[in-house]
Amino acid sequence: HRSEDSVTAAVTELVAESQRSLGFRPVLRIDGPLDTVTGAEITDDLLATVREALSNIARHASATQARVTIEASASGIGLTVADDGRGVTRRTDATPGRGLRNLAARAERHGGGCTLDSSSAGTTLSWHVPL
Repeated sequence: HRSEDSVTAAVTELVAESQRSLGFRPVLRIDGPLDTVTGAEITDDLLATVREALSNIARHASATQARVTIEASASGIGLTVADDGRGVTRRTDATPGRGLRNLAARAERHGGGCTLDSSSAGTTLSWHVPL
């Protein structure tokens, strides 16, 4: 799907495409040398995580705005996807949905992690992997 061999370009394209399902264009901020520090496996998981997070916002959040922030450094990649939607409601508080487990597994296979902070003021997904 990548228009060029650049992680930055691929993320930019994903965020732009999400405008159709969201009804607005998320704000994207990339700090650091994303294209030079990520390998293919981490890139694939990062892109899948951005795609899933934006898809979840479109399906569940009733949000009017969202932010995608990626911070890249020699020590790791951090991704934050935040929205102003209605927050996460779960079938039971103890069991995260399959989608969240998949996002966490994508980070954990690289030694990282994933958390979700949700309230009636919105939801913030934080995903990180060390390099």
